[in-house]
Amino acid sequence: FALLIGFTTLVPYASALTIILVSAVLAVEDPRTGLEVLVAAISVGQVVDQLISPRLMGSIVGLQPAWLLFCLPLGARAGSLLGFGELLGLLLAVPVASVLKTFFDELYLRLEKVQ
Repeated sequence: FALLIGFTTLVPYASALTIILVSAVLAVEDPRTGLEVLVAAISVGQVVDQLISPRLMGSIVGLQPAWLLFCLPLGARAGSLLGFGELLGLLLAVPVASVLKTFFDELYLRLEKVQ
């Protein structure tokens, strides 16, 4: 069951359905076990989504995790407002934020050299 849940985390929303399905199957035999699996899977998923993923993504693209947590909802909203969809806005949020950070870091270094 753990491998099934692990593999379906690669597909958006599939892991949530798999967790519910596995918990329901286990709950038929023992309701307590089904509830424990449900709580454990949701807890682990939240830790991965809220703590591990932002740190990992931040180290890869060179942004602080707080900036990632700020730019992702902003990208989704901008994508919705500009008419190209929230999903595309989410996909473009991190690269755009990384490019902007690189641009402003370079601008800061050049202005510092002038003074």
